[in-house]
This record gives sequence, C-alpha cells and structure tokens, in this order.
Amino acid sequence: VSKALQWLIWAVLACGTAAQALSAQPVVAQATMVIGQASILRADGSAISVVRGVEVRVGDTVRTELGGHVHLRFVDGGRVSVRPASTLQIDSYAYTEGKPQDGAIKFKLEEGVVRSITGDWGAAARDRFRLNTPLAAIGVKGTDFIVKATSDSTAATVFTGAISVAPLEGV
Repeated sequence: VSKALQWLIWAVLACGTAAQALSAQPVVAQATMVIGQASILRADGSAISVVRGVEVRVGDTVRTELGGHVHLRFVDGGRVSVRPASTLQIDSYAYTEGKPQDGAIKFKLEEGVVRSITGDWGAAARDRFRLNTPLAAIGVKGTDFIVKATSDSTAATVFTGAISVAPLEGV
C-alpha cells in the first residue's frame, strides 16, 4: 500500500474517531420554543438551524439572530431563554448523584441577553454553577436571573434568590 493511501486511510479513521467523540458528548438540553432565526454551532464546526425539539450538547453554541428567541429545557429541569441577537456557549453541564461537588454547570454568554432558571443540578451545587461574560463571572446563589452582556459591560437582574458577580481574571 502506497504512503498516500496509508495517509488517506489514517485521515478517514481519525475523522471517524473525532465524529464518534463529538457524538459522545451528552445531550443536556432540548429546544422547547423557537421564534425567528437561530442556529447551533457544534463543537466540530458544523452548524444547524434551531427548531423545536433539537438536542443541545455540551460544547454547543446557541446563536439567535435579531428577532430570534430560543427556550432550552435542560435534563435537570433547568431552563434558559436565549434572547434576540445573543450568543451562548454550553461549556459544561454535569452532575454526579450523591456528589454535587463533582458536578459543574458553566455557560459563556459572549453577547446578548439570557434568562436562567436553575434546575435541580444547579440548586444542588450552587457553588459549581457559573455564567461567564466577556467581563464578569457570575455565580448562582438563587434560581431566576437575567444577564445582559456586551464586550464592555455586564448587567444582571435577579428575580428569585441571589447571584455573585466578580470580574474575570485579567480584566
């Protein structure tokens, strides 16, 4: 077998392994409502349109267009509303039964507005729930809040409970 053919076989096998690793990411949420245009950028770089029922995995980025709005319901009952012209990345969403200290929920709001209502996992491990913006790290000590972020500002409103806001390191 020629070197070129060996290289091609290796590349195909490597792509298959990468695709298998991507599909191994757990489904953590489902879109329950979609208004207007929205997309999900997958960890492998592919993009899909958001429609009701689409699955969201760790590593996905949800992006809404102007006039777009997506509601996500997470596996633990948590809910996130991604408002128009917003970009939210799901960095991690995990929980270990009986060991909430091992779980972690982490979102990154690159821009726009999200509303989060904490589910069972976030409530069990409040110190391990974090929402980052370009300027701030927000820790959850409550259950229902809205965050608005731009490249130079972060604002939050709390409806139930409390949150803590701290500058990101290096800002």
